Amino acid sequence: MLNFIFRKYLIVNQRRFNQIENFNDGSIKFSHNGLNYLFISNNPDDPLHFSIVLPDIDSNHSVELEYINKINSKMKLAKVVKLASGQVWIITDFFAYNYTDHKQLFAVFDRIISILEYTIQLYNNQNEFNY
Repeated sequence: MLNFIFRKYLIVNQRRFNQIENFNDGSIKFSHNGLNYLFISNNPDDPLHFSIVLPDIDSNHSVELEYINKINSKMKLAKVVKLASGQVWIITDFFAYNYTDHKQLFAVFDRIISILEYTIQLYNNQNEFNY
């Protein structure tokens, strides 16, 4: 259900989003403002749970865990995660239990994307981040 609604969101906002790719597992890859995102909603046990993530945001894999912890202590809805492979992802998790129509969910999607953009700005400006 959420995959269908998110696809509709991308189509309605097609001027903002591009390079949309649907995968067999139900995830959706898309681009916005030069960033590549991944929408994930494929948990059959909880069909109202979804994640929007910015995968592999740092090709150098050079960030210190202390800096990631500073960002994570500031941000409540987005978390920066350094995987064992060294990749750095920004992840959001959300439950859409109380949203009854598409317009409400579209506003949630907009807000989550804004939060992800703000979080990557913090990440990219390590020298300017004041804790």
